[in-house]
Amino acid sequence: MGRQRPRLDAPRTRSLRTVVIGVIALLVSACGAAQGSIAKVPALQTGSMTVDGFVRYYRVYTPTGLPAQPVPLLVVLHGGQQYGDAMEQLTGFDSLAEADNFVVAYPNGHGQTWNAGNCCGFPNVSTDNEIDFINALITRVSAGRRVDQSRVYVTGFSAGAAMTHTVGCRLANRVAAIASVAGTLDTALCHPQQPISVLEIHGTADLELMYGGGGIGGLGAPLPAIPDMMAAWASLDGCSAQPSNQTNGSVQTMKWMGCGDGASVVLDTVESGSHNWYEPALGGSDGALDTTQTVWQFLSSHHH
Repeated sequence: MGRQRPRLDAPRTRSLRTVVIGVIALLVSACGAAQGSIAKVPALQTGSMTVDGFVRYYRVYTPTGLPAQPVPLLVVLHGGQQYGDAMEQLTGFDSLAEADNFVVAYPNGHGQTWNAGNCCGFPNVSTDNEIDFINALITRVSAGRRVDQSRVYVTGFSAGAAMTHTVGCRLANRVAAIASVAGTLDTALCHPQQPISVLEIHGTADLELMYGGGGIGGLGAPLPAIPDMMAAWASLDGCSAQPSNQTNGSVQTMKWMGCGDGASVVLDTVESGSHNWYEPALGGSDGALDTTQTVWQFLSSHHH
């Protein structure tokens, strides 16, 4: 609406997680490979597509030796001042995809950020453009790969996490579950077509997308406190009003039950956790959980 919005930074500590790298990066053709040619798809591909007049770029990791039956697709959205390759290295999802047999796509936000409606940076594409791109990317990646359309998932960090929430609001008919890490959402703008499972992982010491709400980095229009945002998601999904609570070390898990269509809404609060993609190697509060494993465990347990 014309107001300037601060750009969200990449995580302050880069991951040392080992990443399985594909054999070679090739340009994906507009048509994709023919059905049944899954064994010939290179492990790592890069590609581009024009959506709403904008050229958009992405990476795709396809594990070797996928089974004959359809497999899940995970779309991973990077943080501000990043591209998809940084998120690929940060999260280590390629290694997990190789072990658990799912396809991973890493799209690039336009101008290294995402327009999530009320966040982040200074995008020159609209939220509609972003949703059209992610929707088209799911279709593109599914071409030539045996993707189970009932098990399409989206996750993201920071600016990408805010975009992940927006995807949940706008593409609940196509995406079975979302997982946001250090994300936020003005839920007044959210009108999902059907219940969708939502996981939020957030640290109480996050100084960019603050746990207690307020503007991004303390600036800009106020956003809801993270527990309030998740309670709003629970209401949108038709869940029970009161969540269950469980504490494991410095991680408190709130889970809303009884949601429509078997959905679930979960908030993992990391006490003293910063604005980061948490993993044990970081130590301290930021090492309180393995984000990559936690995200995949949640997402993979849901389907349309």
